[in-house]
Amino acid sequence: MDLTINADASLLDWAFHAIAYLFKYLSKELLSDMIPTYLLLSKLIKDHRLFIRVFAAEAYGFLLRKAKGDIMEMTYKSIIKSLEMDSSTSYSEGVALIFFEALKGVKEKLHSRASVILLTVLSFLDGTSEILMETCKNLFHLISNHSTNENLREIWTIIIDFNLKKLKEATENQSTSSWGSVRQLLSVTRVWVGSHKGGRITSCKQVYQFLTLVANSCSDAPLNVKEEVVRISLTLLILCKSVDEVITHGKKLIDSIFLWPEIVLSYRLRLRNYIQDNWDAHQNECILILSDILGSDFKYIKSTISASMLGIDGLLRFPTIRNTDITINLLEFIQTPREWSTYTSEFMSTQTLNDLKSDLPIVSAALTILTHVSVENFKSMEAYNSLLKQLILALNQNTEERLSKVGIISGEAKTAIANLAALCLEIIITRAVAICDYDILDTIWELVMNTFLESSLENPFALETIATFVETLNS
Repeated sequence: MDLTINADASLLDWAFHAIAYLFKYLSKELLSDMIPTYLLLSKLIKDHRLFIRVFAAEAYGFLLRKAKGDIMEMTYKSIIKSLEMDSSTSYSEGVALIFFEALKGVKEKLHSRASVILLTVLSFLDGTSEILMETCKNLFHLISNHSTNENLREIWTIIIDFNLKKLKEATENQSTSSWGSVRQLLSVTRVWVGSHKGGRITSCKQVYQFLTLVANSCSDAPLNVKEEVVRISLTLLILCKSVDEVITHGKKLIDSIFLWPEIVLSYRLRLRNYIQDNWDAHQNECILILSDILGSDFKYIKSTISASMLGIDGLLRFPTIRNTDITINLLEFIQTPREWSTYTSEFMSTQTLNDLKSDLPIVSAALTILTHVSVENFKSMEAYNSLLKQLILALNQNTEERLSKVGIISGEAKTAIANLAALCLEIIITRAVAICDYDILDTIWELVMNTFLESSLENPFALETIATFVETLNS
């Protein structure tokens, strides 16, 4: 008789209590018939009503917890195999509930056999069953909602160690199935990292070290594995609330995943909030990273950006977060008065990026960012004109004498300043055309034609930009 068709919740409650008591007192006898018993309950496990699935999972979970050895292995294998026969969401959630009830303890704790049960389930992730991966994700959600951080420390260690074990196997044999297992484990672990907005992470340092090791070990991994490494890494970077830990422990992880620019491209805009949060303390580094993020293929990914992240002009919009307005900071940064010949000398003598003190490449990077950012035209034009004037005057104010004093003989410094001025002029032209305000160009005609042109006769980029400037005004 199918009692589940009865709408009387009280009757169903008593019916499942009866089943639970039968399982409890007949557990020794039922352990030898675990699979047939499960087959009888499977209809309840996949019922469309959540409370039915919960009742059934509680009853069978108690029995599953007692299974050991070969019986345990065969039972889990049978349950997981049944997922391939029925990959519905309700059944997947029902199976996750069974596993959860088996490892759940009392008062927000986990059962003493929780680690054994969890490892048994995870061991079946072989890279082929996507429905099992989703079931494991559901299981992790249930665990994180039930327990506290103090009770999850052991689980974190188990998950990390098991990931590293599977990663070692994959790097040694390079088989498709091994890498598939690594991908699925990382995907499941990502749910664990992101649970409660990172609130279930017991040690950010531990997770950073783990993911850095994973990223460094996946240089020869398939593309989909690298993608999963990037996903879980960005999840950690964005959710970890300690900036100090991001900077100290996360730097190596960031360096590792940025070795795969073709993958990070797909997740560039997710870094916006991360950069904004760290702008005040690490402005130059953030400018360089953001320039690299927006500097190429922005049009390609623009169609995937949420409308809330774009201004009315279709460009990227940075909201003010905790009194940090990146757009205003960038405009103030580029128009700050500078001794450009000195900065250029430092840039030309720099051997590595870590030794870089000159503002020249930082200003260039800031200009690259601003070409993709929505900003009020008055504010942006004021900043661009100020920068352009500084650069052109630096080129023409006793140029030979000034550059020789700072030790530049080859003329590379002059070329660097002229190129930056040309880039700035190019942006001004683009903005003027976009808003159909050519008076902006009229105001700088004398500066460009009488001063900039004279000092840029041997610079192809500058000459081309000046030609575009003239053509734009004539049209």
